[in-house]
Amino acid sequence: QNLRAIAAHTVYCPRPQAANPRSWIRFKVLGINDFHGQLEPRPLSGRRVGGGGGLASYLEAAADAAPDGALLIQAGDQVGASPPVSALLQDEPAIGLLNLLANRHCSYRFKLHPLCNVVGTLGNHEFDEGSVELLRLLDGGNHENGPFQEDPWRGARYPTVSANVVWTDSGEPLLPRSVVKRVRGLPVAVIGAVLKETPTIVTPSGVAGLEFLDEAEAINAEVERLRRQGVRAIVVALHQGTRQNPSSADPTPAAPVTLDGAIGEIVRRLDDDVDVVISGHAHSFTNALVENDNGTPILVTQAFSASTAYGDIDLAIDPRSRDIVQKSARILTTWADEGPGLSPDPEVAALVADAADTVAPLVERVVGTAAADITRTENAAGESALGNLIADAQRAAMGTEIALMNPGGIRADLAAGEVTWGELFTVQPFGNDLVRMTLTGAQ
Repeated sequence: QNLRAIAAHTVYCPRPQAANPRSWIRFKVLGINDFHGQLEPRPLSGRRVGGGGGLASYLEAAADAAPDGALLIQAGDQVGASPPVSALLQDEPAIGLLNLLANRHCSYRFKLHPLCNVVGTLGNHEFDEGSVELLRLLDGGNHENGPFQEDPWRGARYPTVSANVVWTDSGEPLLPRSVVKRVRGLPVAVIGAVLKETPTIVTPSGVAGLEFLDEAEAINAEVERLRRQGVRAIVVALHQGTRQNPSSADPTPAAPVTLDGAIGEIVRRLDDDVDVVISGHAHSFTNALVENDNGTPILVTQAFSASTAYGDIDLAIDPRSRDIVQKSARILTTWADEGPGLSPDPEVAALVADAADTVAPLVERVVGTAAADITRTENAAGESALGNLIADAQRAAMGTEIALMNPGGIRADLAAGEVTWGELFTVQPFGNDLVRMTLTGAQ
């Protein structure tokens, strides 16, 4: 049809205009992942790092430095596998933290407001207690053991999006697949997705009635839908990741790299209109340009975990194309003893202090004594003193000859001296089940 039109009419084709960076809209995306309810600072390299108040102060300072504003995007596991200060309150404080960072356009009644500055997606741990509890946490309603800090609990003031989790019986999405934000009037979409293997790492009751679709296929289908609406600037919050070494606070290297693991394959298959992928799940560092199968570079980031870092992502949109034309990121540590960490956000600090006071009677109860440090440090065989202690406890509880404990499920060390209930909870902050089975030698 286009060829026939050209043959039938005299067509004026203006010369392409040169890019005009002075007209570009420059804004930030601030990415966090795997927060896991880490409301209090923790030690790192002999210093203190993170915590809700400190993380909030870093994010607020970064947003203030953005010429045209900032979007805060969390890439899953905001809740679950959390320390007692959050877990014993059903992780409502971890949602409350993001509520406090949400701007005046975010509301409980209209979460998809285009000017709301916070977006979340689902990780595997959001399903630890099943879809009913997940939706209660997001949409409101008191838990059977509540109320906790807020009565009634009103849920999240911001949207949580996921393109690849659907109800098995209907195929309808559990949550909105995406949300479109407006940056100086220009549309920027955020699409969410969680690793399709979630049912293999969550108890069956947690994912009952749900189907987890291929990540790239679900994201690309949503990209196509958004493209028909004229949206060209697209950010993906993907709860899947890898470990990229070495880590650095430097800007994204200009040369594209290849990422290993499942996320590398997902990114390679993404649509050309995907500009940025904020990843998670691996609790590690990523800051790279990764080419898809068409050679289009996609910026991929991951900011460690548990409030210890965030991704400071600088983006620019050309108003003429409505597409992102410049992108770079830095992964920055949220040190508690310097910069914004010296002045924790007072509202968040008050939230954390109230949560800590609420759980203190149980958390501070002394339950034993450690003669020496008991750590997760592994030998060449992958064995550790703390892993052995946990396996011995499992054997004692179940009366078995053998017990197995995976290193990834050991989340903290035990220091010499008095051991509290809270410290033991922090080592294994899960609602997992012990399973006893009888096996033959061959099995």
